[in-house]
Order: sequence, then C-alpha cells, then structure tokens
Amino acid sequence: MGKVKLIKRIKSLYKIEFSCVFLLPFAFCIQYLKKDQIVGLNVIIAMILNGFLLLEGSYFWLIIYKQLINNRTSNFINTYTRLKKINILLIIMSLTFVSLHSFTGNLDKMGTLIFLLLAILEQINYFEYQLMYDNKNDWAYLIKFRRLKKSKLNKVLIKNTLI
Repeated sequence: MGKVKLIKRIKSLYKIEFSCVFLLPFAFCIQYLKKDQIVGLNVIIAMILNGFLLLEGSYFWLIIYKQLINNRTSNFINTYTRLKKINILLIIMSLTFVSLHSFTGNLDKMGTLIFLLLAILEQINYFEYQLMYDNKNDWAYLIKFRRLKKSKLNKVLIKNTLI
C-alpha cells in the first residue's frame, strides 16, 4: 500500500473510531426512547467502557497519522503499555459490577451485553490481534498463514518503536 493510500486509510480509521465513541451510545439511547425505557446503570457502565477503549484506539491512529504526515515521533508506548493492563482491570470490574447489579429490562440487558462484547473485542483488536480484514493485503495474509495478524499497536509495543 502506498504512503498516500495509507495516510487516507489511517485518517479514516481515527475519525471513524472517534465518531463511534458518540454515535453508538446515541443510536442505542434512541432505541430506549422509542421503547419508552430508562437507560440502566449497567448499560451506562458498558457504554463508558466501550467509549474509553474507542478513544484509545482513535488516539493511537491519530498519532500514527501525524507521524506519517509530519515524520515526527511521539513517545506514547509507556502510556499504552499501562492502558493495556488498566483496560483489562476495567473490563473485569465492569463484568463484576454488571453481574452483581440487576437489569432494568431486556433492552438494558441486551445493550449491556452488546457494549461489553464490543469493549472486549476492541481490547483484542487494539492490543492483541487485528480483527478487521477489509482489504486485499489483509485477506491474503489470512488465507496464506491461516491465523490472525498481530495488531498494529501490539507490534509497536513489542518493538518499542513506531512504524
């Protein structure tokens, strides 16, 4: 993939991730309004957790984007090494809270499960394995090696250097 194409792809990644921080909860809250239900504490916790992870991902892609266009490096590796551990703790705390707190209804239960699942998938996608395969190169890798690629952030944390 050429540099111009890569820059466009990364720019869209950070913008999409950032917009999802707000659009996903907004869309879900509209469903609550349609059903005339109260947004429960469980789903709020799950939305905040998911939003926090999406912000981390968005910021990571923004750093990569800025490095590509400015040829400047940023020392964020220690921050993301800590965030990886903090996220796991937050996921465990959220799962514990949700398991101890009753749901306000089926929509609350469904929303909580969806946002917690999304948060767990985001953690895996950012810090372990790439879960989105949306171009020829990604699919070729998947077919050739029959395994998931390590995520970009995972590679950066292991190498301790950007790109």
